[in-house]
Amino acid sequence: MSIFSNLREALIPGPDDSEPAQSHTEVARWATINHDRLVVTMLHNTVGVTLWFVFGAAVYAVLRDRLPTRSMLPMCFATSFFGCVTLLLSGFTAFNLLLYRRHSAETSILLYDLTFGLLAMSRMPTVVALGSFAVAVYVHQALPRYTAHLAVAGAAVHPLLLVTFHRARWSALA
Repeated sequence: MSIFSNLREALIPGPDDSEPAQSHTEVARWATINHDRLVVTMLHNTVGVTLWFVFGAAVYAVLRDRLPTRSMLPMCFATSFFGCVTLLLSGFTAFNLLLYRRHSAETSILLYDLTFGLLAMSRMPTVVALGSFAVAVYVHQALPRYTAHLAVAGAAVHPLLLVTFHRARWSALA
């Protein structure tokens, strides 16, 4: 879990996932009670992740200029990175729909689960983007070597986070 997730949980506790069966009404009540704080949080998250498009385009441009012309690594990085960001923003959209107006309990849990699923699925394109970046740096010395070390660490952690999130979600539903 990142420091931002811990901070978010401290400021805006989520619905209690420790209970075996999270009720639909609990999610709807949680979204209503924390509405204003969640809107501000989502605004910051959306702006921040949208800026990743600029960062991704800049990294793609650097890789494209420094790698051999026929290398697929820059395109692999760009496609995966933009896929990750698109999934994140799609998850934010589902969550924003949860906050937009009051919904029935069934709709609230559906939007909450859709958000969770889209955010979880963004992990694998992230692994591909970070792996492509690391290979480009290690093989072609496109950027400083320490950046590849960070990318490998991030690529290794993301599948573990995916498994952890899925495991936590399934145990909450059991």
